[in-house]
Amino acid sequence: MKHLNQLVLLLVITFFSVNAYSQSFTIQGIVYSPIPATSCTNTSATVSTYLGCINAVHTGNNFTIVGNTITIEVAYTLGPICFGAISYPTHIVNLGMIPAGTYTVVVEGVLNTVIVSTITSSLTVNNCCSATADFSISRDTVCINDSVFFSNASTGAVSQAWYENNVQVSTNNDYSTSFATPGLYNIKLKANAAGCSDSLTKQVWVTGYPLVDLGKDTTICKGGSYLLFAGSGADSIKWSNNSTGSLITASAPGQYWVEVYKNGCSSKDTMVLSNYPEVDPSLGNDTILCHGDTLVLNASNSAAVGYEWQDASTAATFTVSQAGVYTVKLTDNKGCVSIDTITITYDSCGTGINETNLEKLVSVFPNPARNLVNIELMNGGIIDIIELYDISGKMVHSIKANDASKTIDVSALKKGVYLLSIKAQGETTSRYFVKE
Repeated sequence: MKHLNQLVLLLVITFFSVNAYSQSFTIQGIVYSPIPATSCTNTSATVSTYLGCINAVHTGNNFTIVGNTITIEVAYTLGPICFGAISYPTHIVNLGMIPAGTYTVVVEGVLNTVIVSTITSSLTVNNCCSATADFSISRDTVCINDSVFFSNASTGAVSQAWYENNVQVSTNNDYSTSFATPGLYNIKLKANAAGCSDSLTKQVWVTGYPLVDLGKDTTICKGGSYLLFAGSGADSIKWSNNSTGSLITASAPGQYWVEVYKNGCSSKDTMVLSNYPEVDPSLGNDTILCHGDTLVLNASNSAAVGYEWQDASTAATFTVSQAGVYTVKLTDNKGCVSIDTITITYDSCGTGINETNLEKLVSVFPNPARNLVNIELMNGGIIDIIELYDISGKMVHSIKANDASKTIDVSALKKGVYLLSIKAQGETTSRYFVKE
């Protein structure tokens, strides 16, 4: 009797458990893809469910099409005990290509071979459209205001419409346009047939022109330079002198231009470089003075703001009292620097030794010279002092000769032109020589 009571209790528990967990599996909804469905494309159904038992096992999906009714079955199995845990599984059922028509779709939730949940839906399947949209683009990356051409290659269409970012812009067979603003543009062609249409969308990327600015036309000092910058981030650069970097140094007066390329677009800019008028100190031509004479060199100029002579003096004038090379550097009110040089030599002006002109009696050889220079007084007179000056007028050597001839070692001198001032018995004459 005890065992019989236990069996009855177990049957009661099982009955109530089955009824309880039969409510733990329900069909929630169904959606179709693609929409609209057509008879020449595969149609799929996504079924959403509610599952209240974590230990329920999905055993498969199935569907049948009978007339205008499609039945979809989603099946689970579950043991006598439900381990409660809520989930929302989805199941994708591929219905294949369905003939055109309107269908009633019945979705059945099956638990342990028993239908425990049902929903009903409607599905309309259209005939395949005879129109296929297609078109080509002249360029899919363009600069602003460039023309773009769209050529219609659709088949089976009786009319068409063009859309730019979902706004209809034309119903012509082909379409052309330009874009004034950079950005990404969606171009759609809709090909229409009897009762249906097909569409295709392609994109056009529109880029702006690169920015380039060489600045205003510029004036600089003669011999100066000016840095030109084409900007950064370009794909390539071409200058008027065929340079390809972002920077060039301009020094010669003239017109300079640069062309900058980026994303297939190019920009060009031009500037003109000029020189300020040169302020010439104008010390005059090289001059010969008589012994004992002086000469005032005057570099005055109304545009000058500073002077510098070879001895670092800064007056506008310089008084010459001996042979040499004299140089002045003038700075004007634009900051430009001009330089002029004059060579002053002294002559006996008719006075000679033993009634013979000293200038005609002095011999300097070899000239040019590399190591040694010889100075001779050809009438046998005595050379007192020999002074050697560089081209800037700076004395390099002063030698007491006390002889009719003298040899000077010039091997240590730098290459260039030098002046020899030769003094003999109260007179002075000068000679140039070239150091090799």
